[in-house]
Amino acid sequence: MGDKLRAVRIKIDNILGVEHLEFEPGKVTIIKGPNASGKSSVLEAVRSLWKGNVHDVTLLRHGAKKGEVCLLMGDGVELAKEVLEGKTLLSVRVPKVGDIPRAPGYVKGLLGSLSLNPIEFITAKPEQQKALFLRATPLQVTREQLETAVGFPLTIPVEGRHAFDVLAAAEKLFYDDRTEVNRNLKQKQAAVQQLATSLPKAPPEGDWPAHVKEAEREVRALDAEQRGRKQEAERTSAEQIIQLGRDVDAETMEVRRTAQVQIREIERVLAEHIERLRQVTAQLQAEKRDALKVMLATIDSEVSPQHQEWIQKAEHARTMADQYIAAESARNLLTQYAADAKALTEEAQGLTQGLEGLRALRASLTADLPIPGVTVGEQELEVDGIPMSRVEESRKVTLAVELAMLGAGELPLIVVDGLEALDHHTLELFKQVVAKYDAQVLAARVEDPDPTRPETLGLTVEREE
Repeated sequence: MGDKLRAVRIKIDNILGVEHLEFEPGKVTIIKGPNASGKSSVLEAVRSLWKGNVHDVTLLRHGAKKGEVCLLMGDGVELAKEVLEGKTLLSVRVPKVGDIPRAPGYVKGLLGSLSLNPIEFITAKPEQQKALFLRATPLQVTREQLETAVGFPLTIPVEGRHAFDVLAAAEKLFYDDRTEVNRNLKQKQAAVQQLATSLPKAPPEGDWPAHVKEAEREVRALDAEQRGRKQEAERTSAEQIIQLGRDVDAETMEVRRTAQVQIREIERVLAEHIERLRQVTAQLQAEKRDALKVMLATIDSEVSPQHQEWIQKAEHARTMADQYIAAESARNLLTQYAADAKALTEEAQGLTQGLEGLRALRASLTADLPIPGVTVGEQELEVDGIPMSRVEESRKVTLAVELAMLGAGELPLIVVDGLEALDHHTLELFKQVVAKYDAQVLAARVEDPDPTRPETLGLTVEREE
């Protein structure tokens, strides 16, 4: 860094907790002091330069009417920010020229954007380091790039998101979908295998449903014939019994007519005769009933074998038809499952190709990162292929400073808070790394005062080249 583009003096008056402080910053300048001594006020006063002429009355020290922050560079150019109760004035004074117009634009080009705090990065957990890195390296990916990489449209939001956040969301979507597809594929393949091994044996070729209908038709015909013959036998027997009763009634009437005169004398004989007639009638009716039973049994004996045979044929045909239908259904299901398994395999291959496209896009975007060797993993950063959690401390510190340098302008001034979070070894590493870069560091560190040294009760400035 040339002496011209270097901060050689910083002066702060009535800003926050600082009444007056003026010092000459070196390569590394550390503001030391106990808690509540004004260290953070110094850093915040310098940071306010990056905000240009944005008015913030809270910067004024309590009770003051006017506050000022001045930064003088080696070429004599002075940046000055004057804070009043009602407004803020930003000026840039150039030697032999005076105040220049459009000071905010000049300051922005000179200072750049407010750098990442490297101490925050060094002490952060891996997932927080990843977020800080993404914030310091804004990178975007278009929907067209994303869909070209995977080969089909995606519904995940793209606008306003970091490229690696978009890729992570897309990869998670693909991994989840592929996991679900593979799970379904395994189920389909298992079902296909199980169906193939348990497929029922098909019956011999034949129109078994037609056989069923034929057998059932024969059974119904035999049932009808059997019922008809039984009904005819029952009708004939009933008519004969009725006729016998009519004949007896007629004969009885005839006897009564011819024996009317002798009724009293032959009443006993008549009664005996009637009784005999009743007995004969009962006997004849019994014989007819027995004859009917014999006839019905004969009919059953003649029809039953054929009836049973056709019932068995119908049952056999029904069984064959059921087996045929089951075998056909299983074959159709096997064909469907095989088709489903093929479709799922193709879908899984498509998702795998999409993931490969995302990896290729990630590699392409990684190549565009301003810090070589750093890639963004799913959980944490990777440096030269090594997860950030296992990277050497010196490389981690170097990366933190490189990130801080990304936002620096022509005057690379890095403002650092929380230096006390580093142990002695890491602090020395930090100083060594800063020394290699064309930058200046202004840092603050909590340091307990020495009661025997009154000068340590307030702020002290430690300057290193």
